[in-house]
Amino acid sequence: MTLPRIPRRQRPAFAASIFERALFDCLAYRQFGREQVEQVLRFFGTPSPVCVYCGTDKVSRWDHLVALRNGGETVLGNLVPSCGSCDDSKAEKGFELWMRSDTKCSPTTRKISDIEARITRLKEYAAHFGYVPTPLAERLTPSQALQLEELRSRLRQLRKDAEALITSYCPPECGLQEADTAANSAAAPVTLRVPVSG
Repeated sequence: MTLPRIPRRQRPAFAASIFERALFDCLAYRQFGREQVEQVLRFFGTPSPVCVYCGTDKVSRWDHLVALRNGGETVLGNLVPSCGSCDDSKAEKGFELWMRSDTKCSPTTRKISDIEARITRLKEYAAHFGYVPTPLAERLTPSQALQLEELRSRLRQLRKDAEALITSYCPPECGLQEADTAANSAAAPVTLRVPVSG
């Protein structure tokens, strides 16, 4: 019998990163629906999506070539179909450097043979739809930029306060860090051998 993965402990850092991503997402232009999906598929010449980075047909996400945090927006020319492995590995890195890097699960480390052709095609995609990222600082008024920085500063402080509470509740000797390490290393599903009575 195979059991699902053991749940990972959610830490304040994770919640803070989700909140911050939501801020950047909501402060970015968004125009991407079914019509744009069809345009992406036509551009890449595939009737169904394949990961633009590695070529697998196990597409599960839409990735921003230029991450939201780096001025990316959810529009044609910046949103591409991706598999989970590539999306997780790329994170907020620039796609070109990441694809050539030795980052775990990058196309280079996975021995994808046509990386340079894929990079060229991704550049053509952005150019075809006229996508040029606009840094967030250029999209916000000075007062909005100040408000954003104040929110981010408060979020950093909130994260520190939450971590301090967790540490005071469960100091290092209680095994919290070891439990996190063990849970994080349990990436594969747990398989139990259950005797079958006859």
